[in-house]
Amino acid sequence: MNLYGIILSILAYLAVIICLTGFIARLIVYAKTPAPLRIPLTPAPKTYFGAWLRLLSAALFFYPLLRKSKLLWLYGYVFHISFFLVIMRHLRYFFYPVPDFIMTFQVIGVYAGYTLGISVLLLFARRMFSDRYIYISLAEDYFALILLLMIAGTGLLMHYYYRPFIVDIKSYSLGLTRFSWSAPSTDLLFIIHLLSVMLLVIYFPFGKLLHSGALWFSPTLGKPDDISIRQYNNPWDNK
Repeated sequence: MNLYGIILSILAYLAVIICLTGFIARLIVYAKTPAPLRIPLTPAPKTYFGAWLRLLSAALFFYPLLRKSKLLWLYGYVFHISFFLVIMRHLRYFFYPVPDFIMTFQVIGVYAGYTLGISVLLLFARRMFSDRYIYISLAEDYFALILLLMIAGTGLLMHYYYRPFIVDIKSYSLGLTRFSWSAPSTDLLFIIHLLSVMLLVIYFPFGKLLHSGALWFSPTLGKPDDISIRQYNNPWDNK
């Protein structure tokens, strides 16, 4: 294998290691951060079981966003579902033979590439043309959206117009899972696509995309509204 294949293989491993290490480290920080005040978002459940059910519904159906803006909820939800379907489609590159379960996502995964790109464009337009979001948007917000657009755009171009040699891509992906490295395709679109995915994976635990994990530590959604039922003592008062 040439130097090109070695570098891309090492970068792939580094991206995964940085992502997992950063993700776990951030969750540990969230878990250790004191949250002594009862500040549930009302109307809230009265029990911890109800609070966890609300967290689950927020994670699966984005109900707080639905209450805020139905239009934003629509293309935000479409984005997440499309991203999931695209990931499931790409799992075929890491298995041989490919399980039937993954094969069921192959056709719908292609259409999900379109809806992913369209929803990202809508999210990008919101930050570009809404005065409120222009004011609160940071460079990292645009960075993540640009990466997602590059991933969706290059993926669709490779599928329909500039097909790389799929055997090399499959061999490279399988080699990563088996620690038997091989040189991937040298197609320019594939390199851009792969590097964009690596950058997104590295960025994931350090930006706002981490809301998928941080949600479970939310003091407003994860605590019951039981102040009127039982007395709450601030643990800091005992020091």
